Amino acid sequence: MESPAAGHNRRLAERAHAIRRTALRMGQVQGQGYIAQALDIADVLAVAYFHAMNYRADDPDWEERDRFYLSIGHYAIALYAAFIEAGIVPREELESYGGDDSRLPMSGMAHYTPGMEITGGSLGQGLPIAVGACLGLKRKKNPAFVYNLLSDGELGEGSTWEAAMSAAHFRLDNLIALIDVNNQQADGPSSTVLSAEPLHEKFRAFGWHTQRVDGNDIDAVAAAFDAARARCRRAAARHHLRHADGQGRALPRDARQEPLHPRRRRRMGQGCGRARRGLPQRRRPDGSRPMRARIAHKKTFPPRDPAAAKLKTSAMIASIAGADQRTQAAPFGHALAKLAERDSRIVGMTADLAKYTDLHVFAQAHPDRFYQMGMAEQLLMGAAAGMAREGFVPFATTYAVFASRRAYDFICMAIAEESLPVKIVCALPGLTTGYGPSHQATEDLAIFRGLPNMTVIDPCDARDIEQATAAVAAHDGPVYMRLLRGAVPLVLDEYDYTFELGKAKMLREGNDVLFVSSGLMTMRALEAAKALDKDRVSAAVLHVPTIKPLDEATIVAAAGAKPGRLVVVAENHTVVGGLGEATAGALMRAGVHPAFRQIGLPDAFLDAGALPTLHDRYGLSTTKMVERVKFWLG
Repeated sequence: MESPAAGHNRRLAERAHAIRRTALRMGQVQGQGYIAQALDIADVLAVAYFHAMNYRADDPDWEERDRFYLSIGHYAIALYAAFIEAGIVPREELESYGGDDSRLPMSGMAHYTPGMEITGGSLGQGLPIAVGACLGLKRKKNPAFVYNLLSDGELGEGSTWEAAMSAAHFRLDNLIALIDVNNQQADGPSSTVLSAEPLHEKFRAFGWHTQRVDGNDIDAVAAAFDAARARCRRAAARHHLRHADGQGRALPRDARQEPLHPRRRRRMGQGCGRARRGLPQRRRPDGSRPMRARIAHKKTFPPRDPAAAKLKTSAMIASIAGADQRTQAAPFGHALAKLAERDSRIVGMTADLAKYTDLHVFAQAHPDRFYQMGMAEQLLMGAAAGMAREGFVPFATTYAVFASRRAYDFICMAIAEESLPVKIVCALPGLTTGYGPSHQATEDLAIFRGLPNMTVIDPCDARDIEQATAAVAAHDGPVYMRLLRGAVPLVLDEYDYTFELGKAKMLREGNDVLFVSSGLMTMRALEAAKALDKDRVSAAVLHVPTIKPLDEATIVAAAGAKPGRLVVVAENHTVVGGLGEATAGALMRAGVHPAFRQIGLPDAFLDAGALPTLHDRYGLSTTKMVERVKFWLG
């Protein structure tokens, strides 16, 4: 006689067979699809959806549900089949798979399909998002689990290991990762493309509890799920890895290459290998030593004036306030801390830069709502997306270069594509540091202007930052905001100005020149306008703090209001793709054609040095602005 447990597992096997059959039918409809993956993972999905997970088929967004995150978008056909068998998606939609306007696209997309928690396809994002979701669930005291299905090939993405380390750090006992070891990648077996073995030892070293099971043995898979959930409940400090071999076949021993041993690192002060081993150094016939690599070019600099005052290191950091300028300390940090007092959804997250983005003020005021993600910007953005998915409003801070360059794909697919309310606030925008190209985000506005759903803000001073922070928090969608940090100049309180998202404001009228500016260049434009008054040149200043959506109506009206007036766009950004080109495009579309000039940074990697020197060199200083305007006016 069949025992209840055996009968239950037999029915699970029947569910797995149904999932395979449904996936094959979808592949037949489209004439293509990743069928092998569906056949491989069907048993795991059957156990997940008909044995382990807590969910409601008629309410896929039920708050208490367990979350199933599919990192690997190519497995979507298998998950759709599980949705259909579970009643989450109507069976008649099977015939629409991969078609126009279908809710079942070829790669999983969260806003298309009921039950699809995240948009898959950009590998390495699932586990970082899961970390953020688990943090959010814990904050809400929601007992739900997050399951994340990855493939062995995905382990080549460094962000997966950032997340694995973070999960252990935060003791996420509500996270279960399932790794399908099918040994298949685009260019061949995973074991030869980039082996992840010894996989268990690696995850154990990161602080995870691991199990290895035959992924097509229903009894073993169900037992492993049960063991993982039980261990999660027992030990908050443990984290859980389900590890399944594709089709239940272990890799043959000869298919697994032994890992290469890394070279021993040379200690500081030691010579090169030949010298250390007592061998003679290689030399040219003329006795000189050969260079291992040649420098393609060297920068040339103007000769230094011996009489010039030596600038201190402090002149290289991101302080733009003049010696006698009024300032306000950490306006962003104080504004956010104050907002959080009345909005419990706000959380602060950073990648080891709280002190340098003024988020430390928030952390001191709300320590239980501050999350330090370490020096891992991709993890930061993925986890912020996971937090946002759980109903929070994360403010994620780092340097602008790291957000716009290193973490862009995460911002694009995990945040913007799903229009999640993640607020990305970044210090060192444009030329606000003398530390060179590694820290100078001269192209960030161009990058984020081109990203759908993203609002882009470049505030001018402490007042602007303070008011913009409140508007950003209230905005229902992702935002990228440039940040001036530390002792921030206070300028706009002298004008009848209030920040409004998406609105440009005329700060000063003038007949000869119209400055259209954003960020710190609005300060410089106001200073330049006052200086030009002495030469009887009347200059207006239009402040444009919102770069996207651009207030085209106000800009066009101002540019066309006084025929013959020179329009000068001033921005702390490369002349490629920023406010200048956005303004030019708006004027051209409106058929308004004033005399038009740009003040901005060149399309080049900039020098390192003291900020006053660099602002002079690249034309952002008040003196250089005045000189150029007078030249253009003749």
